Amino acid sequence: MKITDIAAWRMSGSFVRTWDDVDRVCRPMDMYDDYFKTRPDRRKTALGQKETVDLDFIEIETDEGLSGFFGPVVYRAEMVIITDLLKRFVVGQDPLDTEIIWDRMFKADRHARGGFMMMAISAVDNALWDLKGKYFKKPVFRLLGGNRSRLKVYGSMLGNSTLPERAAELAVQVKAMGHPAQKWFLPWGPKSAEEGMRDNAALASALREAVGPDYPLMFDAWMGWTVPYARKMCALLEPYRPGWLEEPLPPQMFDAYRELKNQINIPIAAGEHLYTTWDVRPYLDAGILSAVQTDPEWCGGISELVRIGTLCRDYGVPLIPHGMG
Repeated sequence: MKITDIAAWRMSGSFVRTWDDVDRVCRPMDMYDDYFKTRPDRRKTALGQKETVDLDFIEIETDEGLSGFFGPVVYRAEMVIITDLLKRFVVGQDPLDTEIIWDRMFKADRHARGGFMMMAISAVDNALWDLKGKYFKKPVFRLLGGNRSRLKVYGSMLGNSTLPERAAELAVQVKAMGHPAQKWFLPWGPKSAEEGMRDNAALASALREAVGPDYPLMFDAWMGWTVPYARKMCALLEPYRPGWLEEPLPPQMFDAYRELKNQINIPIAAGEHLYTTWDVRPYLDAGILSAVQTDPEWCGGISELVRIGTLCRDYGVPLIPHGMG
């Protein structure tokens, strides 16, 4: 069996909004006045409003009629790299040779260690695993050696209100649905100073009171903080017993992460924006992370996620992959 083509196609459709009170999330761009002031802090989204969406997918085709899919591919740059560069090193290969194809794609360009190049490699690799599952007529988790029929998940509350009273109400509803844990996104960072800290703490307080003392709650800062701000903010969050604080700093600030780890009592989770085992290993060597959250859409695909999982096992740190798609 040989790969004959990598096709790109688009799915268009619409959906109806089923939530309102969509609130702000702290982001690295908040440091700029024009962005911070003009970006809506709290906006009402009409419940029931119909919106259109366009999603891009790739399909790996073979000479035996079997194909593998992956998507949506979020950035147009990824798609261009796949169809203009990687395709040349993939067509003609046996699609079951995922290790060889991964290595060919990685060696195809000197910038492959991260960014859009690695995201494009991830998309192709994931499509190959989809094809491999179809070829062997097994779900991919079986091919990876998995034997669990059920996995614990947590509810990611991105896109929901961070007004304390509304968030608390929703947290109770999500808990009642059976979600064993929730992760909430803190709305404010250094630009909002003490007032933002108080608002973040008010959200954490309302959520903890709503779900009870033993229900797992985690918080995400979306890479939007600094070390001094994170140190002060964590002192305010600590009474609410967060299971972890996710990405308080941008991933390139390794030394700052190590400094922060030694100054706070809340576990740190990160990895969604780390690429490959080469990015993850230094964080594990330094004992910074209590959970690794690499995303198979970006870290190098399922093939690299398996290697990261083996690395995490050796360090005794759980791997909690972000969802695909």
